[in-house]
Amino acid sequence: IILTTHSMQEAEQLCDRLGIFVDGRLVCIGNPREITSRYAGFLVFTITVAPEREADARAFVTQLAPNALLTYAVGGTLKYELPTSEVSLAAVFAAMAEHRERLCVADWAVA
Repeated sequence: IILTTHSMQEAEQLCDRLGIFVDGRLVCIGNPREITSRYAGFLVFTITVAPEREADARAFVTQLAPNALLTYAVGGTLKYELPTSEVSLAAVFAAMAEHRERLCVADWAVA
């Protein structure tokens, strides 16, 4: 099935593989996470904690990347866009290794 859209959010939800065309030329192809990470200028960071630890998790993310944008927050799961100008993938992994137990993290992911 081929789907055309101008919405990256829609494409991420509905597609396993994406191609982006500019002026009629295919300029990149890959899975949604790969393309978003490579071209969007931010990392998508998701962290799940007990609801009573949300404030601590929010403070942790703000310390990690002061201009992080919270895009989703439901029942202890927080999803952020972290600007790559402020934080690297390696820094996210290092911070999670250091603070995971303190924050009582149930799950986390970065893309």
